[in-house]
Amino acid sequence: MAKANKGKPATGKDKSNVEEPKEKKQGRGRKVFITVKGKEVARVDYIRARFFDDGATRSEIAKELTEIQGKTVPYQIVFQATKKVDTEVDGHGEEE
Repeated sequence: MAKANKGKPATGKDKSNVEEPKEKKQGRGRKVFITVKGKEVARVDYIRARFFDDGATRSEIAKELTEIQGKTVPYQIVFQATKKVDTEVDGHGEEE
């Protein structure tokens, strides 16, 4: 885990001037927002809606997000957003 760089000169790896999707701290990860049809939505909500409501494949969703965000969105991001919910729905993730 990186420590804050208090009072020290920049090392050249500082990318604070690069615009990224809006992020908000929440739990273990960060919440990334994307703009879809003029509305700002949480990326995880978009992924789950496309996967569960629309029946899109994880691969299709990853490709769509890459186009929307303008940078590669790995398949693992989409898988992680749907994995936990997927195991709860079919009951395979539960112990007795």
